[in-house]
Amino acid sequence: MILPHKKFKSSGAYEITLNPFPVHLAFAIGELSIEKELRRLTGSARATHSILSGIHEDSEAYVLKLSDTNGRAFLFIGMRTDLTAEDPVQTVGILAHESVHVWDWLNDYVGGTKECTEMNAYHIQSIVETLVNIYKKELEQNAK
Repeated sequence: MILPHKKFKSSGAYEITLNPFPVHLAFAIGELSIEKELRRLTGSARATHSILSGIHEDSEAYVLKLSDTNGRAFLFIGMRTDLTAEDPVQTVGILAHESVHVWDWLNDYVGGTKECTEMNAYHIQSIVETLVNIYKKELEQNAK
């Protein structure tokens, strides 16, 4: 199931609605989009955030937890990549990896348990499918 999402022209990033959770997910591909989206969300390209995964010089992607200027909780996936140069299979693997971090945080946030593996799998699947759908759209747009 593809989750509801919209693209911001100003940053090129996407906001994904994680219903029924009171948290939004922002997804930005490329350094410029990452910087613009962090500025849009927080008013600064260097946001105060909690690092959930990755974020070192060699990280291809990472997840941050932050609040936007309106105080809404956001999870932010930043993907440092040139879409045309990446292996699509590796990219899907990276998106699946980051989706697990997103779901783990959401599950903890709402006090869920990790014991219901089927429910966890469905939620992770919908996050992965949404991110891959967005990645595919961006890849097709960059090819034009």
